[in-house]
Amino acid sequence: MPQNPLVCILFAATSLFSCAIAASDPAPDTQALSNPAIPVGVYSMPSTNEWSLLKSFNATLINRLAGLAVPDAQGALQRNRPGYFSVRFQDGVTWTIVRGLYLRNAAALESGIKALEYAFGHQNPDGSFPIVVPPTLPANLIPYPQDYADATTFFFSELGRSLILLDSNAWFQTSADTADLRRRVGIIKEQADRSIDWLLTQQDLLIDYDTPLSNHLYYDGAGFYLVGRALNRQDAIDVGIAFTELGLNAQWPNGVLPELDGYDSSYQGVSLFRLLILYLNADPTDVVIRQRLWDAISSGIAWEQTRVKPSGEILSDGNSRVYPGGDKFLGVEKGISYVNIALSFYYYAVLTGDAGAKAVADKIIAYYTTAH
Repeated sequence: MPQNPLVCILFAATSLFSCAIAASDPAPDTQALSNPAIPVGVYSMPSTNEWSLLKSFNATLINRLAGLAVPDAQGALQRNRPGYFSVRFQDGVTWTIVRGLYLRNAAALESGIKALEYAFGHQNPDGSFPIVVPPTLPANLIPYPQDYADATTFFFSELGRSLILLDSNAWFQTSADTADLRRRVGIIKEQADRSIDWLLTQQDLLIDYDTPLSNHLYYDGAGFYLVGRALNRQDAIDVGIAFTELGLNAQWPNGVLPELDGYDSSYQGVSLFRLLILYLNADPTDVVIRQRLWDAISSGIAWEQTRVKPSGEILSDGNSRVYPGGDKFLGVEKGISYVNIALSFYYYAVLTGDAGAKAVADKIIAYYTTAH
């Protein structure tokens, strides 16, 4: 697949977290599939929040989601487990917190809060977070200024989601069993406030490097908005809305959330799930941005369905980033982000009652978790 020279310059292989290679002429979206079409513009904007949605899940699903990223005894997740690397790799902490809230189990919840504390245990005095590249990685994988800012917004999109779920949970807010956990969350909020001050100084850098990548703009938007909401920081909320709108303004009429001026079935799912998280945790009074989010989600889900085979396999032909020989992350070629895609369809199905969306989610999980 031909490389786009401009993309390779902006996201060079020596950048720590990015090596984006785009097709200059992506294949047209013409694949005919037999899945029943998910309607667009039929379902009115749901008024529920994420906790109300999560309460409808069964315990088996909650446990499986929490198992996607399990903190170690120090609270480290993913690539931080061998030793601190970046706050970016605390991604997934919310599922541990969700499990604790769902079970009303203070010990289980403490594991998630400890994972948040682990991140802030590495906070710099100015509110930023370091990146410590493991010696096992190639020497040319060095962090660039945008890597520090992006790592923080990625983590903050999870942090804000976690804090809002904790703030809105009656058991957590009133139980004697969680009194000390509430105290610890208060300290986390004070630390997050300092990081928001630093992150606000990084806006121009984020705009420069993230504008071609819809999913990054939605992480930026969610990071600013959700932490801003949890901290009552209107300045951060406003910036979060601005980043989100920057991404939404680029959406194609057919529902594509573009990556590097092309469509990408994998990153479409990443973007959709981040938009769903933002939508479900947004202030209900922010009706304008919530309506825009819902419209983007509805059309984006409908397009993504056209990239799912009846078997549940997600097509990658014509993708701008994730395809055989495409993007790499820390030197390893990226695969289809099927978990984000399946969760997007499942959340949408619960919100709308659309049986077709639920069926697509089930097919995706069945395909990617069984031998074929």
